Amino acid sequence: TRPVPYAIGVPCGSASFISGITSVWIAMPAMIALATPPSMLDTLGPRAFMLLRAVILVSFLSCSLSVAAWYRWNVVVGICDEVLGATLLWCVLILVFMRGGWATSVTSTLL
Repeated sequence: TRPVPYAIGVPCGSASFISGITSVWIAMPAMIALATPPSMLDTLGPRAFMLLRAVILVSFLSCSLSVAAWYRWNVVVGICDEVLGATLLWCVLILVFMRGGWATSVTSTLL
């Protein structure tokens, strides 16, 4: 039998498993946004509302691509996964700063 390949002390298969099961959490910003009451959505300006819709779309696209990358990874899928993930992060950060309030204070301290 051949020894199990390790990467930084963890079997390589474990890293793939962890990546695959955490990919579904990428859709959480979209799920939270979809659960926002209409009364709160009315307080958003038109640009912030459009960005919120973009966050929802990019979140589900990024989640789907990340799960697909877990099953059939190649360079193109990997690059698309990284680009969509980074785009989602930036969209959420811009939305937070556009929204203002306590979320901006908390987010700026985390950066």
